[in-house]
Amino acid sequence: MASGLCFPCTVRMTPDKGLGVFADADVSEGATLWRHTAGAFEVLDERSLTALLAAGSRGDAVHVLTHVVSMEEFPGFVVRHHDEGALINHDADPNVRRKSNAGRYPPFAGESAADVARALLHPCFDLVAARAIAAGDELLMDYNDEPDDPPFVEEACRRFGVDWDWLQPQI
Repeated sequence: MASGLCFPCTVRMTPDKGLGVFADADVSEGATLWRHTAGAFEVLDERSLTALLAAGSRGDAVHVLTHVVSMEEFPGFVVRHHDEGALINHDADPNVRRKSNAGRYPPFAGESAADVARALLHPCFDLVAARAIAAGDELLMDYNDEPDDPPFVEEACRRFGVDWDWLQPQI
């Protein structure tokens, strides 16, 4: 399978988060780290997500629901990544960010998952280094920067017992 990772890196266990992606070389701020690659992701709407969750076990459903991404530009859809980019872990002090801010993508006129998949190949959806990253550092994103999931994902999370409270900042 194609990988969207664009720099030398290794996937290995972290002390506290399971698998993570680690830089094998120094990376400068703003460098492209990952991009959507055709065949390495799928776009799901309510119907296709429901079918995917019904086809597997509860554990499979939890894995899917904890590895889909919502994007403000594409309400009604979530993206499931199948390459190592899905292993970039959460941290409130991220060293990875999306290349552009929401609203920078040309207005989306499509209505299908295939339309979203084509749109995601635009470079504004690349992930870049938010600051310089040293060789050996883990790549980390702030998942709280992502928009709320569509209601159908939130309902599926309730049904399968997925709790996202661990992402909320502790006050």
